[in-house]
Amino acid sequence: MGIEEIKAKIIEDAEAEARRIVEHARTEAGAVLAAAEERGRAEAQRILSEAEVQASRLEERVRVEAALERQKARAELEKRLVDAVIENARARFFALPASELTESLIGAILASDAQGTETIRFAPELKHLATKTFAGKLNRAAAERGVSHPAFAVEAEPASRGDIELHGNGYVIIVSVAEALADMDAGTRKRVVEILFGERGEA
Repeated sequence: MGIEEIKAKIIEDAEAEARRIVEHARTEAGAVLAAAEERGRAEAQRILSEAEVQASRLEERVRVEAALERQKARAELEKRLVDAVIENARARFFALPASELTESLIGAILASDAQGTETIRFAPELKHLATKTFAGKLNRAAAERGVSHPAFAVEAEPASRGDIELHGNGYVIIVSVAEALADMDAGTRKRVVEILFGERGEA
């Protein structure tokens, strides 16, 4: 084999090796690119999935918060309206004829923890009841209910903590017209809720 033939062979082998190296590089590059694309798709899918989960959680949180706000607004509205109705009922209660008012308040006092010997103070709205007549009626009603020797008495000094204060030896019992209106309160609240919201409210 001559010099020229040897050179030709070397060149041919070199070209073949170069082609092999290039082809191998292309194959590896393709594999690397494919792997990178797969990782990219997987990462994109992961990000998308996380975004969907976060969006779902955000939507649920917003829904729950909106529901709570609606409930809060409804409860506040219900309370304002019912309070207004009850306050109006309370005003009408104070405006009752003295005989009816006396009977109602005697019932409220006897339903309390009074022992029958307390001194009674009335709120300014009820000062017209601060009479011996009221005390006499109260004592008779107490006796009829089994209270032994009732001795309720009234004072001119007004009550400062309730509609009626029963002052005993070292204690004070507060009697509120709200308690006398308890049944009215429950029934009114129920009716107002039904009218406003078309459903049954808890009394």
